[in-house]
Amino acid sequence: MMSAVDDLLADLQQRGVRLEAHGDRLRYRPRSALTPDLAGRLKEHTRPNYWRSGGCL
Repeated sequence: MMSAVDDLLADLQQRGVRLEAHGDRLRYRPRSALTPDLAGRLKEHTRPNYWRSGGCL
């Protein structure tokens, strides 16, 4: 069974979106490939302290 993060990463990969960590920020390219739904899901999983609290992305 895939988690919500696994589903998100699969959807991003399917659309050709690349994620890059820059310090404490996450950047993605191409911006035009990100739908409003994907942007919302990405924001949900990249809130401050998400990674430090055991989340991953």
